[in-house]
Amino acid sequence: MNRLATATGANVMQTANLAAQFNDIGVMMAAGQNPLQLALQQGTQINQVFARMGSVRQVVGSIGAAFAQIINPMSLATIGIIAFGAMGVQWLLSLREEVVSVEDALADLKSAVDELEAASRLASPRGLVELERQYGNVTASVLRLAAAEERAARSRADGPASSFSILPIRAGR
Repeated sequence: MNRLATATGANVMQTANLAAQFNDIGVMMAAGQNPLQLALQQGTQINQVFARMGSVRQVVGSIGAAFAQIINPMSLATIGIIAFGAMGVQWLLSLREEVVSVEDALADLKSAVDELEAASRLASPRGLVELERQYGNVTASVLRLAAAEERAARSRADGPASSFSILPIRAGR
């Protein structure tokens, strides 16, 4: 009885060791390990497990038991929970890249407001006098161009201004 208990315990340990080796193979493949390095490292370790088992029948039975340890409802649920948790953490960390610092947002807003101010000045009556001085007669197409430039500048100013949710009024409104 003692020898049977010892043999059974050793077989259980070898099956657990084999399951761990199969798990290592999956992890290393997912990580993109060189196949030759993977075969040398895990193949020799699995061969050592097989050598301790003895008969081919025990080896084949242990392979099935090892896969059953890896692919069972509890194992799959654990893997799924970890995978979804890791995806959530990666998603949260990716948000950090999209966050704009206050300094950058203020610089963008200042640039957009300066551009809007220049375009508005150009479209004002004084700006029209300046346009006439630069280009001669101010035609309808020049007026449309100045108005279009002001609308475009106003639209660009709305973008940076909208990132400041604490502002009660958005720029250009």
